[in-house]
Amino acid sequence: MSQRENGGKGRYIVFVAPSLAGLALLIGLSIGYPSPTFPFQSEASALVFIVICVLGALAGQYPSRIRGLTSKTPRREEVGPGFFGHHPSCGRFDTHVLKFRGKVLCAGCTGLTIGAVAAATISLYALFYPIKEPALITLIVGVVLAGIGILQHALSREPRVHLVLNVALVTGVAVARIGASQLNGGIAVDAYALTLSIYLIVARIDLSRDDHEAICGSCPTPCERSYATNRNLSIIDD
Repeated sequence: MSQRENGGKGRYIVFVAPSLAGLALLIGLSIGYPSPTFPFQSEASALVFIVICVLGALAGQYPSRIRGLTSKTPRREEVGPGFFGHHPSCGRFDTHVLKFRGKVLCAGCTGLTIGAVAAATISLYALFYPIKEPALITLIVGVVLAGIGILQHALSREPRVHLVLNVALVTGVAVARIGASQLNGGIAVDAYALTLSIYLIVARIDLSRDDHEAICGSCPTPCERSYATNRNLSIIDD
């Protein structure tokens, strides 16, 4: 196994392990960590989460631009001849793209965008029509969906599955947040759930970046569109 492959697996574990541990901790805090509540807390929490979803949808549609705003290094140009969306137009990225009505779409970014819209809709709906299922069941269902979503690179390389699991990740976070809020209601759990949702989105984007680098890093014929360009050259991807 190459040093790059070892490093890629190491970084995968670094992102996935805290994500799964964070989801498990959300259940533990919701069950056994009471904290104060405040007027309009649930409404404020939902509003903040909806804003996170909007930013997540923008990240799904314009990933390299979003990274360009948060990084001091120049963003990697990913448009023009030789690219399908933001993926190089070579067979090695066939598992990352979907063809729909003559267009080539990034399966991951499309899933994140659909998931973000669905999560925002669910959160808004739950404000006026609370979920009737027991709060603990709602929380567990959300955690399972989010957990499967963050594990997607280990579960499948099929682009349609990739899309569905990205939808599951974001909607799962929304359902878990709602379940935790209904089960606990405290400000500490609400704040933790919002922080965890941001971390999971960032972890998902970074996992995708590392996967892109691993694909190009194993290519026997590197090209100018490669994601595996040495980071010392200050070129990044999403």
